[in-house]
Amino acid sequence: MNSLSGRYVLLTGGSRGIGPVIADALARRGAHLALAARSADGLRDTCDALRSYGVRTLAVPVDLADATERQRLAERVLNEFDRIDVPLGLFHNYELTGQHRVAGGPSASREPGPDR
Repeated sequence: MNSLSGRYVLLTGGSRGIGPVIADALARRGAHLALAARSADGLRDTCDALRSYGVRTLAVPVDLADATERQRLAERVLNEFDRIDVPLGLFHNYELTGQHRVAGGPSASREPGPDR
């Protein structure tokens, strides 16, 4: 895996199972992580463990089945990190509305494509 130093990653499912393992691997490579999941406690535990790598972390408790919460997730991450370089997890399965700055993704001024 190439260096992810300085890249901003949004990882859904970051509170349990394989999520914290993936988050750890990304943080060891220098990625800053916004972790999203329903479990606030699990997210805090994962973020606390990742700080030892010297990366920025953000825990966002969210139910991705709720469109309002997905929008809040995107806004919170973009307000904190200004961009998302690498979206990972269920984030891909949901359309985000409004202004967003996802690297390589559609701009807010373009119509959503068929894969969104």
